[in-house]
Amino acid sequence: MRNLVFCLLTGLCVQGFAGDAGFAPIFNDGVVLQCEMPVNIWGSAKPGETVSVSFAGQNKTALADQHGQWMLQLDPMKASAKPGRLVASFQRAGSTVQISKVQVGEVWLATGQSNMVQPARVTAEGREALKTVHPSIHFSKVPLRVGAPHIPPCTEVELAWGEFGPGHNDLAAVAFHFAEELQPKIGKHVGVIQCSYGGTSIESWMPRELLLNTPGGTRTKAIFEYARRRGYGAEDWKEEIASYNAAKATESEWMKKKQGKRPPKPTQPRLGNPFLKKTPASLYESMTKEIIPYTARGVLWYQGEANVARPDDYVELLSAHIGRVRQDFKYETLPFYIVQLSAWGPGEEYWPEFRAAQARVRDTVPNTGLALSLDVGDELNIHPTNKKPVGRRLAYLALNDIYDLDTPARGPRLKSVEAEGSKMVLTFDHALDGLSVADDSESAAGFEVAGSDKRFVKASASITGKTEITLDAPSVSKPIFARYAWHGFFKPSLNLYNSAGLPAEPFSTE
Repeated sequence: MRNLVFCLLTGLCVQGFAGDAGFAPIFNDGVVLQCEMPVNIWGSAKPGETVSVSFAGQNKTALADQHGQWMLQLDPMKASAKPGRLVASFQRAGSTVQISKVQVGEVWLATGQSNMVQPARVTAEGREALKTVHPSIHFSKVPLRVGAPHIPPCTEVELAWGEFGPGHNDLAAVAFHFAEELQPKIGKHVGVIQCSYGGTSIESWMPRELLLNTPGGTRTKAIFEYARRRGYGAEDWKEEIASYNAAKATESEWMKKKQGKRPPKPTQPRLGNPFLKKTPASLYESMTKEIIPYTARGVLWYQGEANVARPDDYVELLSAHIGRVRQDFKYETLPFYIVQLSAWGPGEEYWPEFRAAQARVRDTVPNTGLALSLDVGDELNIHPTNKKPVGRRLAYLALNDIYDLDTPARGPRLKSVEAEGSKMVLTFDHALDGLSVADDSESAAGFEVAGSDKRFVKASASITGKTEITLDAPSVSKPIFARYAWHGFFKPSLNLYNSAGLPAEPFSTE
């Protein structure tokens, strides 16, 4: 337990970068800088040293602080297909650092847990894409890292940028299919920074001080308090280990006397402990900080399986997380697109409520969007391989909301419910040219109704208008409540879409 909570009380350490004069490691050959926005550039130098940075006709200067860290902003730039050089000159050291093949385009952060890790090669379309180089899609991946204080910063090699293609293709399938859909529509280079880790809770991606001040962080606060009471601090770990080792040296004497107690083991840092990824704040400290405050257009977030049993807490946690991401990356209205959890057989108990929690965040936090994946799930696999529709739906949101392209981006969403005798009439927004049933069935699957007893039964669902569905269940003479897709997995498969082929959103009126 001590090793697991070691990093809790300390808050871990602020990630820096190599002490030599230069750019932060995320800036390396092939990097994509965000167009049409002020661009944050940072790095290291000797304390008090003047740093000059030049790129695309701009010349900016910064002064390294007492810790040898500097930061400046480039003025907004137009996207360009012509690669350039990013140059930093260090006055006191008399040295120059150059980064080549620098592109100016659109940058997106791809974050979350395992479904934002699963690589492009898991899809048939992804495997086909691997056969050729995609020169307009570049990406960098933050390596999977967990650890205690003093974990070394990432290197340029670990954060290397490159074109998607043979030999450099370990990008998450969702992120790749997003970029693949986005790039030809906007005609600019697309850069993706992937910062994700399988099996992780949202708390792992949030800083300690934020968790302590978030209503949904009650469970985390208890963990921090437990660590404090048990004395799992890290300040004196070197001294504790030295004392322990000295005590161990006398253990043979203790064995001879057959009395006394073994010296208690101290808290010792362990890098790479796989359980630390589940520790609150651990991945924020060891991964996210490696790329803060990189300038990006928006965030793609596919996470939730590890938090699914606490949907009410998740509304508070995700809302707070979005706010902190916007603060860290210095963009108050940073677009944040969420993937709603897909269908999964064992997910019956909590998944409907959790999907509703994700939708509540979309409805209450500005500049967010929700990409549905209910119809592309797998009954037995929590990591469905049909990732292309998910990536494309995220791209549709971006194309419509950010790039001002008239792209259908949202599926049918319940607008109103009316009881008419033994039937219920539902109307939907975002039907576009009309509701449709994908498999030519006479009825849309996944609808249920209930009376005052709240015992839900399946209902036939007929399209009775461009935006209208009529529900009928003979065993419920006076229906009061209706719901749709309110299960972990669905048999028969969900089949209600709008005219653009986007799936209807789950709901419950209970």
